[in-house]
Amino acid sequence: MTLTGKVAFVTGASGGIGGECARILSEHGARVAIGFKEDKDGAVAVSEDCHGSKPIRIDVADPVAVNEAFDEAEEEIGPVTILVNVAGVTRDKPILKMTDDEWQQVIDINLSGAFFCMRRALKAMVRTGWGRIVNIGSVAGHTGNAGQANYSAAKSGIVGLTKSAAIEMGRAGVTVNLVSPGLVDTALTQPLGDKARQAILDRTLLRRTGTTREVAEAVLFCIEASYMTGQTIRLDGGMS
Repeated sequence: MTLTGKVAFVTGASGGIGGECARILSEHGARVAIGFKEDKDGAVAVSEDCHGSKPIRIDVADPVAVNEAFDEAEEEIGPVTILVNVAGVTRDKPILKMTDDEWQQVIDINLSGAFFCMRRALKAMVRTGWGRIVNIGSVAGHTGNAGQANYSAAKSGIVGLTKSAAIEMGRAGVTVNLVSPGLVDTALTQPLGDKARQAILDRTLLRRTGTTREVAEAVLFCIEASYMTGQTIRLDGGMS
């Protein structure tokens, strides 16, 4: 599939998984809105690799800011018919030590943020009769993870959000799918200590971490797979 003439919005695209998703979509012809919140330099660096792209600041946890960012994307590069929800944070702590703010911030960005972006992006997709939404989840959303009750809950919520949106949007020509990576070396996973990292690798059949490119390739597959919707791809190296 060529994505020439399509416009994609990738949140959390200033580096890591989001940046690689933006690059692979650009390689296949899409113009990409490079969504970032704080790392403008990172977003600009990604945009230099993506012809016809534009860095756009977006606070996914704020529905007003989301609407404004999509308005800007539409004015600058065209109606968005591909959305990749990557933006996310972690605030890891055991439940008994987790504060209200640490719980809510992770839910607001990782789950509500995906919903706000989907709701806004669907307008153009329904109008044109074609759209692709790919959410980035995590194996933590399927298995849970000690010290990540907030993150696991948010990523589990993404599973239900993806399936519900797929049911609602199928007749409109919009597919909605989920990619759930295992351990991938990004800024989000850098705080893991050597012991925790090795424990994960010991549970992974391929005995290595995933790469951001491998996640981006799975996202591209979801966009190209026109007869697949409401599905989850667990990209975890065979994690048990």
